[in-house]
Amino acid sequence: MVEGGIQADFFKWVRQGGDWRLRTLFDLLYIDMAIKMTKKGAHLFKHGMCESDEYNIWTLMKGRCLNVKNKRYPEWGGRGITVCDRWKNDFMAFYEDMGARPSISHSLDRINNDGNYDPENCRWATKMEQSNNRPRWVRLIEFRGESMTITQWAKKIGIGRKTLYDRFENGWTTEEALTTKKLTSHHQRGVHSTRIL
Repeated sequence: MVEGGIQADFFKWVRQGGDWRLRTLFDLLYIDMAIKMTKKGAHLFKHGMCESDEYNIWTLMKGRCLNVKNKRYPEWGGRGITVCDRWKNDFMAFYEDMGARPSISHSLDRINNDGNYDPENCRWATKMEQSNNRPRWVRLIEFRGESMTITQWAKKIGIGRKTLYDRFENGWTTEEALTTKKLTSHHQRGVHSTRIL
């Protein structure tokens, strides 16, 4: 094992801000080991999950709730939404409570959108499940004996949920909104439309 040379270069690189190009796999492996041994990097390796989806999601959650410089802060922390004390500084507590992300289609969801990030208010959910939990999409629409949310109707009839939402916001009747195919940009409402239900 090489002593001194690479280790000295590594610490020199760290002191100078890390702007140094590594050329060999050996250098990378040695630096990886050195980072794990440094006090500064030690906390990143105690659970071995610093590159996992769950760790990334935990970090993003904290950023938007606790960091006033985060561009998403106004939508979360700025509204008073925070992270529970148990999760705030302990990724493993978060992971113990939430478990592994079931699939790449799942993301962290707050059941009560005005509630905090805590074990009782969070779950892994798909985009469909999350959109059904958003106030503007939760509105139930009854049509021809069926009652569904805007998101569920949009999926059933094959148009975007925002398109369907906008139709209702623009005063379309339920029948117009749910039976008219998505119009191309050169069509006007009601002109050259086709019924889909």
